[in-house]
Amino acid sequence: MIILIAESKTMLRDEAPVTEEEYITHRPYFEAEAESYMHSYSHLEVQEVSSMLKCSHSLAVKAIELAREFPVKSSGLRASEAFTGLVFDAFDYPSLSKESRSYADAHIMIASSLYGLLYLTDIIKPYRLDYNVTMPDEEKNMAALWKQKNTIRLVKLIKERGDAEIINLMPSAASKCFDWKVIKNFCKVRVPDFRTPSETGRFQLPHAGLLKRMRGHLLRELVEERGQTIFNTL
Repeated sequence: MIILIAESKTMLRDEAPVTEEEYITHRPYFEAEAESYMHSYSHLEVQEVSSMLKCSHSLAVKAIELAREFPVKSSGLRASEAFTGLVFDAFDYPSLSKESRSYADAHIMIASSLYGLLYLTDIIKPYRLDYNVTMPDEEKNMAALWKQKNTIRLVKLIKERGDAEIINLMPSAASKCFDWKVIKNFCKVRVPDFRTPSETGRFQLPHAGLLKRMRGHLLRELVEERGQTIFNTL
């Protein structure tokens, strides 16, 4: 089983020292691609980044700072530590048992707009990007740029590991980083249904904050139950 989750926009900036051995052992699979994107990013003007990310001037300045610090590999964070959004907060990786953390490390993968696909144990640098962002000199947004590479990577893992199913806990923006028609030829794909009945009796998705926490709680339950959790699917 592979459980797919999405990156969060919020990330820690307080990096920890990383030895050369740690960097080599926990280097993301698509590190070279991430380096290339950040190299282009680091040469942009503040106004270009502000327009590209649809963010404030101050956030654009910070984003460029992160891009320029990206080549420094003597510091970084495990992906499990780096992302701090509501899904990751609800999942609460640090409080898992040692056995559950090992299971999570082996079965959870994060769809990243910069790194493509990440394991929780991959060492990464803080960044600010998004799936729907189109980088300068590119015709496609990040989701479209990653679609083929992520799909090939995922299918290869499915074949190597013998995984029978994927549980997709990602929002639609992150799901666009994959070609599901291709992936479904190699394994079963399950998408949890988080809709709840409204006052009118209609089923609808909860507000964004609650939905993210629901994803995080289900993720934790899947890990603690080793994938045996029962849930409704779309």
